[in-house]
Amino acid sequence: MVNGKAQILFATGDGVCYAFEPVNPTARVEPDRWMTTSLRGPIVYFINVKEKDTTGLSPEDYAKVKDKDTGGLMPAEYARSLNLLSTLPKPALPLEFRFSLGVPATTPIDSIPAASVPDVPLLKKIWSFDCIPAAYKKLPFYPRQSKGDGRGHPCDIIGTPVFHNNRVYIAIGGDPNHGGECKGSIVCIDATQTGDVTEKARVWSYEGLNQSVSTVAVADGLVFVVDNAYTVHCLDADTGRCYWTHPSRQKLTCFSSPLVADGKVFIGKTILSATKEFRLHDGIKNSQHTEYSSHSVANGVLYAVIGKRLWAICDKSDQKTEK
Repeated sequence: MVNGKAQILFATGDGVCYAFEPVNPTARVEPDRWMTTSLRGPIVYFINVKEKDTTGLSPEDYAKVKDKDTGGLMPAEYARSLNLLSTLPKPALPLEFRFSLGVPATTPIDSIPAASVPDVPLLKKIWSFDCIPAAYKKLPFYPRQSKGDGRGHPCDIIGTPVFHNNRVYIAIGGDPNHGGECKGSIVCIDATQTGDVTEKARVWSYEGLNQSVSTVAVADGLVFVVDNAYTVHCLDADTGRCYWTHPSRQKLTCFSSPLVADGKVFIGKTILSATKEFRLHDGIKNSQHTEYSSHSVANGVLYAVIGKRLWAICDKSDQKTEK
């Protein structure tokens, strides 16, 4: 809720965060052919021509299917020649046919909608913010096991935007499975603005972290973010000032997000004080590690998946031991 009005936050793979107005479920949606055909279609149907008679394929199609060229038919014509849709009424959405070798149909013929497709309301954008710094876009990005395409692909948004006190906090960083050594950043956005707010709504940004796929935690005027190098950063929620950092693990990649509960920060097996002053607590003793999951808390109990075990952790010091 921003100044009494709800916002839907949506962060995208190209590094832009959007805020939309919620849809009124009782409002009538006027028919819109563009929405039906553009937002709901076309349906792509791959025709597997491996080891099949490809008589009639054009030279262009021949290069795709690696078969004899006997010239002429395009994918849609070829589909009609096979009577793929002969038993169906007219499809409700446009169909696009493509040739393939061994690739199954994306949409089985018997599941292509033939009834009318209802129109859907378009979300109304309140604001958008490009979270990738301009300087980052000039940096090369090299996908794993290749030399890249020569264009800048520094990072994107994988974690979830976090809203607190009319502000949105987002960490950026590419998926380490797709390549390494992206630069990371976290940005604080004023959610009360409208339009393209990339320049005017930036409250602060912090670029002292590695790439991050984690969702940040905000509590008691502090922001806690973990980068892919498993380093925890404690920042001031109002200014972005960094109070401390802590490398919680070495030579490992972090896919988890921090959790703040009971005045502490939990990440993997590490437990830290959720304060401006750095303090490391005794962590969870186990030889295995958290790979992808983040911790959760409910009813005074912390739940953590570590290795192949689910841990339920709470303070039992004030409970009586049964005899």
